[in-house]
Amino acid sequence: MIISSESIPKDEVLPLYYARQSAENLFGITKSFLDILPIRTHSIETFRGYLMLNFIALIVYIEINKRLKGEFTVEGALLEMTNLMCKIYKNDVIICEPTKKMKRIAELLNYMVPKISGV
Repeated sequence: MIISSESIPKDEVLPLYYARQSAENLFGITKSFLDILPIRTHSIETFRGYLMLNFIALIVYIEINKRLKGEFTVEGALLEMTNLMCKIYKNDVIICEPTKKMKRIAELLNYMVPKISGV
């Protein structure tokens, strides 16, 4: 059953449904690995925006996974990096010393963790 707040011509219902189903199948990777929610849209613009976000998320995920070279999972690396703390002052942000794992993740991603950052 398809329920919509908009009137859709009968001859467009099935093609729209199958286009949505095809997109869901194509982006199963992002939904499985990144916990992205299923498509529930009411306009083609929203659907295109959703697909764009999925493409971007998939590209970022694949790139990070490739750079981590199997030493960390993407999920594990991101979870580890959420523990990087900082102290916020009026005009500066002082970033706390990263752990050994954080340093390795940053090294694999070719990123240098700054010691201080301006606000």
